[in-house]
Amino acid sequence: MPFFGKTANTLNSELGKGFSNTRRLENDILYWDNTNVQFVNLTNISADKFGQITSGAAYWIFGAGGGSLNLTQTRTVKGVPLSDQNMSFTLNGAGANKNFGTNGTNTNSYRERYNSYLQDGFHVGTAWTGSFGKNWYQFSNPFFTNLDLTNIARNEGANGDGVNLTNIQGVRLEVSGVQYNPNSGGGSTSYKFITFDTNGGPVGDLDYTVIRPMGTFAIKLKDNTQSDVLNLANLRRFNYNGRAATTDYNVTASRSMARNTSAGTTKQLGVIALNAAGNEIGRTYYAVFPTATTGNSLTAMAQSTAASSNIIGTFEESLNGGYDNNFSSKYWLYINEANENDFQGKNVMMALYSNTIKSLRFEVRENGKVVDNGTHQLSSGVGFYYKATNGSVKEAKQGEIVPVENTEYSLYYGAPNISSARSLAATEVSVKPSRTMVVYNPDITNYVVRFDPDWKKADIEVYDMSGKQVISKKAVNTSSDFVIELDNSIKNSYIVKIISDKGETVNTKILK
Repeated sequence: MPFFGKTANTLNSELGKGFSNTRRLENDILYWDNTNVQFVNLTNISADKFGQITSGAAYWIFGAGGGSLNLTQTRTVKGVPLSDQNMSFTLNGAGANKNFGTNGTNTNSYRERYNSYLQDGFHVGTAWTGSFGKNWYQFSNPFFTNLDLTNIARNEGANGDGVNLTNIQGVRLEVSGVQYNPNSGGGSTSYKFITFDTNGGPVGDLDYTVIRPMGTFAIKLKDNTQSDVLNLANLRRFNYNGRAATTDYNVTASRSMARNTSAGTTKQLGVIALNAAGNEIGRTYYAVFPTATTGNSLTAMAQSTAASSNIIGTFEESLNGGYDNNFSSKYWLYINEANENDFQGKNVMMALYSNTIKSLRFEVRENGKVVDNGTHQLSSGVGFYYKATNGSVKEAKQGEIVPVENTEYSLYYGAPNISSARSLAATEVSVKPSRTMVVYNPDITNYVVRFDPDWKKADIEVYDMSGKQVISKKAVNTSSDFVIELDNSIKNSYIVKIISDKGETVNTKILK
């Protein structure tokens, strides 16, 4: 809310609905508490004032229960705009003292399970372990100008914006698709993501680094070892595009993203899935730079996991190219990185999981800037390539649209050489890792099997840790999730075995 001193209950008449002080009636007003990893509701809306009870950059949510809020009608909200004072935030301690419990089943101070609302798309590894959900800071744009997050991981010196988040892992942008169930909790979908290379250059959805007024974003840090300061006042910008790292900071700086060729550049291939009408229905990114990490590693800088609902993505690569069969079932990626030197000419595997994808469009960037249409070769003299299974290797050119030839592709930075071609031949005859997985569904407070779209039928067996079979279902229809109906009052671990009609097998464990 970009207002100061505005009483919360003034929204009743302005938005045409009545808000209340009571939590969980879907008429409450809440803001995100970064330290305690929970939403806090206003308890006195007739006295509580925006910009005074919490920072103006708080991430707010407003209940729209019972259809009482007309989302199609234009409304006018009035107030005094926030000033640029006190808009600096030290990013340290978010969730540091919180124990989310096994699979997020512990509760916050409102007795709500963490797994009913907490999401972390940047965490690489098993959910609810390590830093999952921690070092997570949610904000909204408190100004009536844009915020430019393009350079928040760079040390720009005296002429920069003064923000240098040295421990940043990534930024989640443009939250949409919010869903809420009063009995189990809520969450969001349709995020955009940016990550950063070792020089602080942004990677991923770079068209979304500029946050519009009242827009929201979340910053994920690697850990709580630093106390870097996020000064939102210094990120204000009237332009709709990000400021170049070499351009002096001011709110009207023109668009440009200059190359830092002395340290090597970051090359990024975006593959955009299009439907029959030519509309985008999904995308994924493959980025390379001199200091990037190839393969599974906790030190990877620019990677971001993909959601199970993503219909296009890449898998974690083996060091010699192709699927890493030790990790591919866990590392379904939205943004994938590899070292441009040790992985040149080797393949990253990309998979398509929808027959609605009819063509692919390539978006090629170098140091964040889209290259000219038709460009293949980058400043290094090397470019990106692609190859459909059993097809020929072709150049990936900026802006080019190609028809879908298969559901499985290899992506390369640099044309494959003889040795990597042999490796490719081996990986292409291996079994493609299944995307079938067991996930927790907070809407029903239970686990479900989410099937690989290529599967038609499946057998499901569930065993407790004593080896006793507790569930056995044959020829399950895979067009929708299968609910694993377990007694939530019993704390136990289970082994889930899922077998497709083609003989593919997925084994996983549930910890309750």
